[in-house]
Amino acid sequence: MATNNFKSFATGAGANVMAQSDWEALPALSSGFSSGKASSAQVNKAIRQASMMASMLGQFVNKAGLDALDDGNMNALLTNFQIALGTNLSLGTAAQKNIGTSTGQIPDMSAFAFLQSANGYQKFPGGTIIQWGTQTTAGISTTYSLPISFPNNFFAIVALPQTATSTCNGNPISNSQYNIASYVNQSAYGTIIKFIAIGN
Repeated sequence: MATNNFKSFATGAGANVMAQSDWEALPALSSGFSSGKASSAQVNKAIRQASMMASMLGQFVNKAGLDALDDGNMNALLTNFQIALGTNLSLGTAAQKNIGTSTGQIPDMSAFAFLQSANGYQKFPGGTIIQWGTQTTAGISTTYSLPISFPNNFFAIVALPQTATSTCNGNPISNSQYNIASYVNQSAYGTIIKFIAIGN
């Protein structure tokens, strides 16, 4: 059974402690006892307030099956308290992870930045970015800009005309631009192109 060496003081029925309202109005509450004699009820109140909090923290450590010992070993007591926090509050491993996008970290919403529009993008914590949009074609090898530039790599792009009678291929020419390489149906010039691009 876990041990708690921290005991409350003056907690019995009828204990000689001053009333809470008197304690809160006591001038010594801010300055401390500086001259003359403090009454036993005042001293008992001061000791009880501190000892109850210490005892409560000891009980919290005990609840996790650990000892709270008054042996002068602050590091051991702190370690047990930290373990008790995770155990008693049912904190999973996520509570011990940092925010970020590296291995073992938890991404916050900034890692999922997006622009929801006809020409938009979605970013993911691993660095992948998906972009999409609509462009009006102006013929073969016309250059088009993506909503944002890929910081590192342009993996792939698919571009299709809105009309069902023609097809085209999109080729990346930089991390921020692509062009329409060819049409099966040359009469497709002037159609609306829908594209989706992936990079990081």
